[in-house]
Amino acid sequence: MTSLLNAIKMNTTTTTLNGDVAQTTTGNALLDYVALIGGMRNATESSIIHIFKNAFRENSVKALQLLFYTRDIPNRGGGGLGERRIFYTIYMYLVQNNSEIALALGSLIPEYGSWRDVRELAKMCFKSGEMEFAKNLIEYQTYVIFTQQDNKLAAKWAIDENEK
Repeated sequence: MTSLLNAIKMNTTTTTLNGDVAQTTTGNALLDYVALIGGMRNATESSIIHIFKNAFRENSVKALQLLFYTRDIPNRGGGGLGERRIFYTIYMYLVQNNSEIALALGSLIPEYGSWRDVRELAKMCFKSGEMEFAKNLIEYQTYVIFTQQDNKLAAKWAIDENEK
């Protein structure tokens, strides 16, 4: 109840298209993330990162869980949103601003997304100058290809030496 009162005190009201008064925030950054992120497919990168940063400040572990909920592919048995671009935007933000966390979460990418995501993120890392991080993603993918039985998709989506 306190967060609702704080939100009211901060004058966080707006007017809807119908002219009704509505709150612009729930007073809980994690709840705001859940409420807004699914509708941000075409939002700017800065808007996406802003929503995530607020949630991360409030509770980093839950914000990271929500990040993977955002990417979790629904038709593979996951209950997530399946949002690729939003996930890439936030993950690249982590790579550039909190690489230890991004690196620790790297092995979860194919579990909640796909090996294609690992490939695309590695390419994004190369383009943004994060060579060491791209190398770590490729090394993890190579490790899976050579050590695990179920490695067909990891091999299919491996980066080709001629790709840029």
